[in-house]
Amino acid sequence: MLNWQSPTNATSPTAPDPFKAIDAVGVASLFYKLAGSTPDFEKWARTSERYHKAPDYDKDIILDEIVMRLREQYYNTFVDEYLHIGSTVSLKNYSAHQEALFFDEIDENTYFSYSAFGEDFAIIVKNIDRFNKIDMPADLYALFDNAQNARVEFTLRALHAETEEPLLLGQKYYWVVVCDIAQFRIWDAEKANSLFVENAPWYKDESSIKDLYIMKKK
Repeated sequence: MLNWQSPTNATSPTAPDPFKAIDAVGVASLFYKLAGSTPDFEKWARTSERYHKAPDYDKDIILDEIVMRLREQYYNTFVDEYLHIGSTVSLKNYSAHQEALFFDEIDENTYFSYSAFGEDFAIIVKNIDRFNKIDMPADLYALFDNAQNARVEFTLRALHAETEEPLLLGQKYYWVVVCDIAQFRIWDAEKANSLFVENAPWYKDESSIKDLYIMKKK
């Protein structure tokens, strides 16, 4: 079972940016929004490093500031907005015979894990294993210029939260957000060029990114 972990186990909010990958606080907020619940913001704030490091005479002020920012991020989280996840994949598994690139990092058991406020969350993407194999002409693969790795990005649509009980994934239990794929994109390692993109039929890409290869649905 493959687990792509979030880069940091965030416990304090950052300014929302629709072009950045979702962070742990964003996933926690999204889970509670999908569940139709309001988090205990003060409890969340008390887990933050900033609160713990604050001197006693400033703790109440810092607590109020963190609670305000957490509440603002939660109420500015909208379940119908797309979310973005990025990661690094190996380019070593290319078959010239099949003209296809295979990703060991992606299979039917792949999930994305996040930790925030003493809780563990995961994003599960429906049919993510479709992207274990990418049909890719040899001339397009050559544009990776012998690089060892590339960046992949998923643009996702949130469907629902699993609220009855946490789900066991690997060795841990997670509160799960289930998504489907709006867009899958492959960049070069420096994220300078978008070399491949595939869009769901219902997704309208309004970005200005120029892709070298767009997968056409048959």
